[in-house]
Amino acid sequence: MNDADAPKLGFVSGYASSEASEDFAEIYSIYITHTEACWQKILSDAVNGTDTSGRDAIIAKFNIVKNYFKTSWNIDITQLRDVILKRFDDIKTLDLINLK
Repeated sequence: MNDADAPKLGFVSGYASSEASEDFAEIYSIYITHTEACWQKILSDAVNGTDTSGRDAIIAKFNIVKNYFKTSWNIDITQLRDVILKRFDDIKTLDLINLK
């Protein structure tokens, strides 16, 4: 399945449809490495006219991932995403010669 068709079928990427464990791993990895606007675009692309089943499936799986990280590791993945995205920006100016 290609990435463009995946959201309408309840997947965040084509690769996510390859097996259940990859589906959850892709939800996590895409969520924490993409901006809120990108995440909302995926959810928007998951709606087909009045059919929201793709978006609903992604949100349901996301909530499982979010709850797992919170209850198992006490990690708020939205806060984690904020830190990761900030560090992505920081890489541009990171001094790799004088690490402290």
